[in-house]
Amino acid sequence: MMVCDIVKFWVNSKADWIALPSILRYGVHFDLASTLAFVPAYLVSTIGTFGIMIAIGEASGEKISSEGLQGGVLCDGVGSMISGLFGAGPNTAFSQNVGLITLTKVASRRVMILAGIFLTILGIFPKLSALIAVMPQPVLGGVGVIMFGLVAAQGIKTLSQVHLGDRELLIISVAFALGIGVTVRPDILSGLPQAVQMILSSGISTGTLAALILNIVLKESKGE
Repeated sequence: MMVCDIVKFWVNSKADWIALPSILRYGVHFDLASTLAFVPAYLVSTIGTFGIMIAIGEASGEKISSEGLQGGVLCDGVGSMISGLFGAGPNTAFSQNVGLITLTKVASRRVMILAGIFLTILGIFPKLSALIAVMPQPVLGGVGVIMFGLVAAQGIKTLSQVHLGDRELLIISVAFALGIGVTVRPDILSGLPQAVQMILSSGISTGTLAALILNIVLKESKGE
């Protein structure tokens, strides 16, 4: 354990003090095949962002309006565009935030802005950001267990507030099974085209698409 700590601190000592981002580091290139492959991924990401924002609203006790949801998705798109200009990948909302707000009861925009400023500073000064890597893995693991557990609990709480008939239970069970299946056994996608594998590689993407398709295909009965 002591050796690992020494190695981590040595890596931190090798990090640069300042590293400015490279604008358009990889240039600009449009490829139709890649664009079409990303369209379903962005659709799934948008649906996930809607769900996360609704869950965050419920966790913080504030109902988010339609305008607020639209603004959140717009922020995702603008943020991804800015991220691409600086040579990074696209970004989106993360479900861990639901667990974090449920745990801390802090959902202030000012806190989020301050956190963004801190992350920007860490990105410009690698030596400071390298200190995060020194944090012991058991600490991160313990926090992860609590946060992801709270995400699941908040999801169950949300489902408990809607009517769950046979149709809804079927959609939920299939979405869960497929989402967990591709996560536990990713090799089941090996026979599919590369573009399809990229879309279904995430359990969230697979489960969301399955729920979306089943919601369209399975018609509601008149008695429900």
